[in-house]
Amino acid sequence: MEFRFSQQVPLPAAEVVALMGDEPFQAEKAARLGAQKFEMSTETGPGGTSTVRTHRTLPTVGLPEFVKALVRPVMVVTETERWEPAEADGSRRGVFEIDVDGAPVRFRGVVSVLPTAGTAGSSLTFEGTLSSTVPLFRARVEEASAAQIRETMEVECAVLTERAARGESAA
Repeated sequence: MEFRFSQQVPLPAAEVVALMGDEPFQAEKAARLGAQKFEMSTETGPGGTSTVRTHRTLPTVGLPEFVKALVRPVMVVTETERWEPAEADGSRRGVFEIDVDGAPVRFRGVVSVLPTAGTAGSSLTFEGTLSSTVPLFRARVEEASAAQIRETMEVECAVLTERAARGESAA
C-alpha cells in the first residue's frame, strides 16, 4: 500500500534533521508513543550524510486483536533514516525503513525536508510503500500499520513544533 504523510513544521530544514538525530528529541518522541524501552544510534558519514537508527519497545495495547496475534505482547520497532547532504537551498532528502521485529510488516520510502517559501519553516514528508506478508489479512494489517505509522509521524511533528515554540535546538 502506498503511504504519504506531509506536514509543515516551524523550523528550517537543517534544524529538523538535526533534531531528528538528537537523542533527547527521540527519547521524548518515544515516551509520547508509550515506549517501554528506547535505544538510539547515529553515524555521520562523508559530506554531511548521516544515519539515525532508533529501537522502541512498545506495548500492543490498542492494536486490533488480529494484529496482536501476529506479534508478541510488546513490539520492537526499528526506524532507520539515512540522510543525504544538504542541497544548495537547504533541503534534505533521504531514505527510511520502519520494521517491527517478528511482525509481517515493513515500510520503506523516501523522506524529505523542504524549505517553505516565505517562512522560516519546512515541509516534512515521508512517502513510500507499506507492505505485509500475511496473505489472507494483508489489507487489514497494512491499514492497522498505517494508522500506527501516521500516529508516530504526527507525534514527531508535534514534538518538533513544541521544541520550536520553546526555542530548543539539537544538543
